[in-house]
Amino acid sequence: MKVSDFDFKLPSELLAEFPSPRRDASKLMLIDRSKGSISHHHFHEIPQFFRKGDLLLRNSTKVKPVRFLARKEHAKGAKLEVLLLRLINHSSYEAFIDPLVKVKVGSSILFGDGEFSGIITAIFDQRSVELAFNHSGEDLEILLRKHGKMPIPRYIKRKPDEVDFDRYQTVYADKETALAAPTSGLHFTHELFNEIQNKGVEISDFNLEIGLGTFNPVYVDEVLDHKMHSEHFTISKQTAQKVNLQKEKGERVIALGTTSIRASESAFKNGLVQAGDFDTEIFIYPPYQFQVADALITNFHTPRSTLLMLVCAFGGYDLIMHAYQEAIRNNYRFYSYGDSMMIV
Repeated sequence: MKVSDFDFKLPSELLAEFPSPRRDASKLMLIDRSKGSISHHHFHEIPQFFRKGDLLLRNSTKVKPVRFLARKEHAKGAKLEVLLLRLINHSSYEAFIDPLVKVKVGSSILFGDGEFSGIITAIFDQRSVELAFNHSGEDLEILLRKHGKMPIPRYIKRKPDEVDFDRYQTVYADKETALAAPTSGLHFTHELFNEIQNKGVEISDFNLEIGLGTFNPVYVDEVLDHKMHSEHFTISKQTAQKVNLQKEKGERVIALGTTSIRASESAFKNGLVQAGDFDTEIFIYPPYQFQVADALITNFHTPRSTLLMLVCAFGGYDLIMHAYQEAIRNNYRFYSYGDSMMIV
């Protein structure tokens, strides 16, 4: 297939710059593959689409506040945006700096009105650098948490603010490992989870460290020519056993988000979901045959994206592309803070 097969015209006003007033106030589209039907609801109605015996698989990763506004020392007005990607050693990080053209090896970067600084010690490629922090004996972790902002997606044009510390995080977030949120889970409240569990639904967690690559544009023309980013994930023995027992019983596994699909499919070997620590570059697009999930809850994704390709593989290309046009006609909101669909 061609990447252009996954293109569509999205009105700019449907891009959600802010979350809905309440987590569960977003719209919900229900897509029934067996009937080929689409119906419109609100997210607080989602418990009615679960049934006794279901297992909900969710990614409990927590987003790290690693986005910083900084400036280059001795360069008046040279403002920079810094995103910390990974810890290299006790005081050095791999980081994105935008615009990178303003810095070179040896450049000093000031954070927090000069409260602490970092030196560019290496430039890895056109995208990232090594940044060694100088924090004068103060606890670096405390300084980073004091000044860090949430790394909301770059297609949200506003600057991060206080609302993002709460709303760009799921209510069940646990281990702080991600650079982006598992956005399909942002709609859930504790009350909704309680209501679902009271119906006899079990919930099981894993951890996939969502990186910025999840938002990488696809630049090639042919789908097969695209290379996926790698993501690390962990599935506990308990979660693997629950999923495998669910499949053995013939009961539904409901994947909460595309990361739940990526993890469960990547860990599926020899007829079972395996427990352990893994790295995955799995690329799912039509006509992929799914082994684990029987239903999927997800947001509305960007044109030409690998996430849309995955959803088309799960729901069926024609039905999902039709559903996206229905969403546009009904003013659904798109992207991370947008509305939701459930495919059964």
